[in-house]
Amino acid sequence: INAELHGGLNRCVTANRKKFKPNVQESRANITSMGCCASSSRKSGNDNNLANKPLTGSPGKQYDSRHQDLRIKHKNLLQKDYKYSSASDPDLDNNRDDLLKLNNARVANDVETIVKLLNSNTAIFLSDYKLHPWATNPRTVGSLACSQIGIYAASGEDQLRRRIKQAKAIPVLVSFLSHEDQDKQETAALALSFLTESDEECCNIMIKAGTVPALIRHLSAQKVGMQSATAQTLRNLYYHRRDVQMQVLECGGIPPLVRLLDSDNEDAQYEAIGSLQDLLFDNNGRAIKEIAEAFIRADAIPKLRSLTTSQDEEVATMCKSLLDLLEKMRR
Repeated sequence: INAELHGGLNRCVTANRKKFKPNVQESRANITSMGCCASSSRKSGNDNNLANKPLTGSPGKQYDSRHQDLRIKHKNLLQKDYKYSSASDPDLDNNRDDLLKLNNARVANDVETIVKLLNSNTAIFLSDYKLHPWATNPRTVGSLACSQIGIYAASGEDQLRRRIKQAKAIPVLVSFLSHEDQDKQETAALALSFLTESDEECCNIMIKAGTVPALIRHLSAQKVGMQSATAQTLRNLYYHRRDVQMQVLECGGIPPLVRLLDSDNEDAQYEAIGSLQDLLFDNNGRAIKEIAEAFIRADAIPKLRSLTTSQDEEVATMCKSLLDLLEKMRR
């Protein structure tokens, strides 16, 4: 599969993003899912305690993700054969059935068979190309099947996404996040980041499966792409289910989210700021006091201030808006 078609998080597609609106009070779109509002009185003499009257904005996602999808040449991708070979163990030459099943299922768009093959541990060896810019190449048929589900999820085709859910793929993908094999962790993170886009049902399935703690662990992954994919998936979850905001807080998710601001990668910074911005507001557009205080404890303010001079104009403007809001709440 041509690696160029698996763009991932390392490239920015500005043409598909909404124009950024710098005013936090005016730029948030509609949210219809449930939320959790919290407020309390200010304690005098403590800068870290927030004002009783929370600042508000119109609810919704303020910024579109820079998360690059796989939609552009999806149909061409479906027509290509996998360039797989047997693994280094010659004995595996006699165990190619799963590989052939996967290739045939992909050509036929047989989602159900592909989902069943998620559990295949048949080893494969992809030596002649990189399947994805940052994710580890699949080492088993199961991981390669997961990559194919990610392609389907990113296609924007509702029927394929519906069949993925009906085949009960999502709990398996969630389990991959805690698997010992890095290739399964990363392919699952990519697939889930696409599946949770504009799909509240998928988000509900993931939340029921206990996904939030596993996602928070991957916010501290070594690869910037994995960090960003995880942040984007978390953001999708609490966009559709605002009660997830408090889960993120209670599971210790805010410090690693704030630390993403330290990344040298501007796209990772962009994802982190957007995630923090959406995490801050409840479904009525009111800033949540406990979350704002957690931002401050995690040193978000100095990190945001340092990024206000970023060469990435959007990153700088987003930081200024969020910094201004936090400082107003702290006063």
